[in-house]
Amino acid sequence: MGLEILKERTDIETIIAPVAGGGLLSGISASVKSINPGIKIYGVQPEQSNSMYKSYKSSKICSKNDISTIADALIAKKPEQLTLDLCLQYVDDIILVSERNKNACYLLAEWAKYLIEPSRVVALSAVITGKVLEHNSIVVVLSVENTDLKLIGDILKRGVSRMPWIHYIILSMGHMVTDFAPGSILIIMTHMKEIMELNYTQTTIIFLIIELTSSFMQPIFGMLVDKKKMMWLIPVAISLSIGAISLVGLIKNYYLLLFIIFLSGIGVAAFHPQASKTTYLISRGSMQASAMSIFSIGGTAGMGIGPILVAWFITMFALKGTLLFLIPGALMIIILIPLLNRIKGIIDEKEDNSDDFAVEEEYSEELRVRSLFFLIAFVILRSWIHAGIINFIPLYYIDHLGRSDIYGSRLLTFFLIAGAVGTLIAGPMADRFGFKKMLLYSMIFTLPLTYLLFNTSGYWGLIFAALDGAVLICTFGITVVFGQKLLSNNIGLASGLMIGLGGGVGAIGATILGFIADTWNIYYSLKVIFVLPVVGLVLILLLPNISGESVELNNKEKQL
Repeated sequence: MGLEILKERTDIETIIAPVAGGGLLSGISASVKSINPGIKIYGVQPEQSNSMYKSYKSSKICSKNDISTIADALIAKKPEQLTLDLCLQYVDDIILVSERNKNACYLLAEWAKYLIEPSRVVALSAVITGKVLEHNSIVVVLSVENTDLKLIGDILKRGVSRMPWIHYIILSMGHMVTDFAPGSILIIMTHMKEIMELNYTQTTIIFLIIELTSSFMQPIFGMLVDKKKMMWLIPVAISLSIGAISLVGLIKNYYLLLFIIFLSGIGVAAFHPQASKTTYLISRGSMQASAMSIFSIGGTAGMGIGPILVAWFITMFALKGTLLFLIPGALMIIILIPLLNRIKGIIDEKEDNSDDFAVEEEYSEELRVRSLFFLIAFVILRSWIHAGIINFIPLYYIDHLGRSDIYGSRLLTFFLIAGAVGTLIAGPMADRFGFKKMLLYSMIFTLPLTYLLFNTSGYWGLIFAALDGAVLICTFGITVVFGQKLLSNNIGLASGLMIGLGGGVGAIGATILGFIADTWNIYYSLKVIFVLPVVGLVLILLLPNISGESVELNNKEKQL
């Protein structure tokens, strides 16, 4: 087969082939490399049948028992010594792909009109999931042997309902509208400081209330939605979040203000677990990272657009302008409710086939717990940086320096919207280069950009606000997936720890920064923010390397 490939094409840079015991792969690689040693050869094996992968990585025969995979033609308990020796000599690498990536069967049937069984489509899965992106000219070896028409039919049937992008977009819009509440608080609290004659600590407590409520209540709502389907909670949560924040402009009493903010936080906390779980389930088995990115962008956009909207509303109608938030809230509920039954039907079908998506864990419990501890510590510290920046942009520029509300809100919007763009870019980059590497780059660039954000003005201030937001916020989705991989049997708990705990403790950090500003000077608070990325770099270095579907441990801790 290798000679036939070279006969057909002379400009080949990479060949990717499925592997079981290694016969096909060793034959292709030996024949191709003997003619053109510069061509890269990769083997691809399913996670649930990975004896050749283990053998290749350890350079010795390793066996795999109790194999359960839909790629039944690639089942091999162990490779032969001859094929292993040839693979070690001629193959550049062997890659694992998840059972979840069988949607490649659907893509080939839809685009190329080929019916290919899962065993042979694993090579294509390595390409579409970004595991092999080195060259432009790539040959993927496919086969139509051993085709189970019933299995192909099931996959194609599921594939048709697997990409309901309109549902992702609408859920993302709901996320955006819900997060108008915490986003707008950043501007509202600056006006409340002046009207109610609050100090810095009292002012940051306003933000603390909504952050603590929306963050620490999320795990509780997460446990509830895990036990019982609560699709109705999505529109109810939007109503509570937006309804409460729209009343803020009418409040004159500080403690009543905190109570209304608390109610809005409950709405935010109720929305996220159910909506994120819904996004996860309707995208299960296909392009989940893309679906979750779309959903996450809504929240970041809401945090970014919220300040601009509330500044506009207040400019037109003073603080009573917050009532205008009822308009996007009502429109969102009207759009969302008719789709809930359809979304529920998709989720029911996915859950009926949930056994198809089991993924084997190949790393130790001890390493998982230790890594999770360091990851949570990093998420908390990053949240301190994030909460500190979004709190002190209005406090520093509007309240301390006396700049206009419009300029302060633009800085916030540039910071948060650039973070949304960064999230879309960082996801695929993390899959290609590794999660840990992306976290490192994020903290390295956050250090100088945060300093420049608070030490420039005018257009340069807007530019550095955008750059700082892009490099800091872009890793929020990465750490959620990082935690989910470390706690693969408790996805809801992982999400609560990464999103809820991290955000809540980050808000506490913002309050501590406010106390520092009251006690000494606002410049001391900024200096603390400038130093925190250094601590973040240390925590990242203690994490394992994660990329795509697998966890790459340090050499001492690999157990192949």
